[in-house]
Amino acid sequence: MRRYIDTPVPWRGEMRIRRHYAAPDDWRADCTRLAQWVCGCAPGMLLLHPNVPDTLSADTDASESKTTLILLAGGKSRRMGKDKALLPFWGTSLLHFQMEKAQLLSSQLLISAGEDPARLLPLLPPGIENCLIADELSDRGPLGGLAACLKHAQAPKCLVLPVDVPFVPAAVLRSLMDDPKPSPVIQLLHHNRTEALLGRWDAALWQEMEQSIQERGVSAHAFAEKAGAATCSSDLEEAFFVNLNQIADYEAAFPN
Repeated sequence: MRRYIDTPVPWRGEMRIRRHYAAPDDWRADCTRLAQWVCGCAPGMLLLHPNVPDTLSADTDASESKTTLILLAGGKSRRMGKDKALLPFWGTSLLHFQMEKAQLLSSQLLISAGEDPARLLPLLPPGIENCLIADELSDRGPLGGLAACLKHAQAPKCLVLPVDVPFVPAAVLRSLMDDPKPSPVIQLLHHNRTEALLGRWDAALWQEMEQSIQERGVSAHAFAEKAGAATCSSDLEEAFFVNLNQIADYEAAFPN
């Protein structure tokens, strides 16, 4: 897995490079040698630096691993009051920030775009419009969007990441993907809390999922439990798993 991905971004009137690390330890090691301003995986420590030294290089390219990453960005953002995916975030949008993480992990990116995929087109690089997957069943929540994406997955097992959980390190997601348990669903467990959707899901579940969500009110937790979900634990600090549900959560994600 690559250690980082670099992205040029405008920052306070200047062009900078945001280095998005796979694991918390990576930025800690690098910042001892770099005049660096932020890490893409450490909450409150996301820094930008003006140049990228040749002495640091990425490891294995994510394209060598056959992994589908599904980014859930089709929610109605009722508690936030505005579309989360479009929110400005560290010189880009929250959606694009999470897309950078996908480059560390996946050979295929699918974005669950809800019932209005066109709203996300301005945030995408040219030529990857086909990664946007519209809900096939109206108003069925995140499971509806997930089912549509699983149907289009090239890999038999998919990493699933909500757009509003930006600080989970790529290394944690990779541990989910590599978990040896045969369960069709592996959910992330941290600090005695199981994430409903964040985890590894078998692509073959899409048919059973579609059948289940024909009836309204089926939760992700309930479906995962019925499917025989297991968990994969992380002992990282709770701050890495912050969910930006409300405007106060979003504002707290930036330094003073």
